[in-house]
Amino acid sequence: MRNRSVILLGVDSPIGLTIIRELGRFGIAVHGIGWSKNSIGLYSKYLASGHFRCKVDSELIEQINQLSTDYDCDWIMTVSESDIMLLDRNRPFLRPKPIIPGTEQLKAVLDKRHTLSIAAKIGINIPKTWNISNIDQLDEILNQLNYPLVLKWDNPHRVMIELAKRNLILDKYKYIHTETELVNYLKYFDEISEFPLIQEYCSGIGLGQMILMHEGEVHLKFQHQRLAEWPPEGGFSTVCESLPLGTHEALMEKSVALLKEINWSGPAMVEYRYDSEKKKAVLMEINGRFWGSLPLAHHARAHFALAYYMLIAENKTMPASSYSAGIKCRFIFPEIKRLGRILFSAEKIQNKSIKFNPFFELAKFISDFFSIKNSYYVFAPTDPKPFLMDLYLAARKFIR
Repeated sequence: MRNRSVILLGVDSPIGLTIIRELGRFGIAVHGIGWSKNSIGLYSKYLASGHFRCKVDSELIEQINQLSTDYDCDWIMTVSESDIMLLDRNRPFLRPKPIIPGTEQLKAVLDKRHTLSIAAKIGINIPKTWNISNIDQLDEILNQLNYPLVLKWDNPHRVMIELAKRNLILDKYKYIHTETELVNYLKYFDEISEFPLIQEYCSGIGLGQMILMHEGEVHLKFQHQRLAEWPPEGGFSTVCESLPLGTHEALMEKSVALLKEINWSGPAMVEYRYDSEKKKAVLMEINGRFWGSLPLAHHARAHFALAYYMLIAENKTMPASSYSAGIKCRFIFPEIKRLGRILFSAEKIQNKSIKFNPFFELAKFISDFFSIKNSYYVFAPTDPKPFLMDLYLAARKFIR
């Protein structure tokens, strides 16, 4: 019988942990590589073997090849964009074959301006966006701007090194409420001649449409809405809920069309802000990788990691099946941080137009522990050690 196994680079987060659990439960041996003993995936009972990551790229490639030889493992998967690009660059030197999108495809989705341009052409709503190449150009657009604004980098990976050289902070996004605040924030980036995109603020909740594409065909679809985020004004999910495919059908068709237009192959999340009052969805970005809320898809029985592995490693398509709608998934420790921010330091919430009811948020946090439809990013009764490690790390960080 063929050896069903894979090396997984990046077992440090709930994403990697979910891939381990999903593949392991279906009889695929996962050999995980994590940065340190703090990598929660290394403690899963579904992990066949765990290894600490070599810090130098060339040594990491040697490590991967040695693991491939030792365990007779022909395939490797990974989680982050940077590691996808690392594996793609080193394809000629790798013994195991990478189960990843191509770098050109990934570059296309990382370039937010490119993504928004294509989306607009196929009828997807996009936020009003302004781009400047020097600080003097700001004067030309000031009278067009309405506040609050959201600033985000069109490709953070491209500017990360230059910002670090100058001790400038890379904010994933920044809320701006006044013209003075905008000018003061942007002037710091004039020396590198790179500026974040300036976008209108789009109200609503986070709506994610997850799609597995291969050779131009859709193999799996799933969607969810964010019920809570960290930070509270918008970020990644701390509580999310699976939605039936019968909702937002027209939008899902556009999401698929967008991925086909960029010739995407692999898993991706097309992320929107959805205003339920206006019945309007506005595109935020495409995550061309396994996304942060992958645990929800797993608990709802939309098995993206397994389907991707089977497509590439075994040339098989998973039997069609429906997933469970109405399943909630909680990322507990970021959810606690969110609750703490709302209860004790609401002044730190960047978007001042959003108001939270502290008593409602506290009651919701407690009552959710008693819901039978709740699942968790890390905690699993059948695989408790990753959560215990996560609990230890959170306690240690709190004490410090």
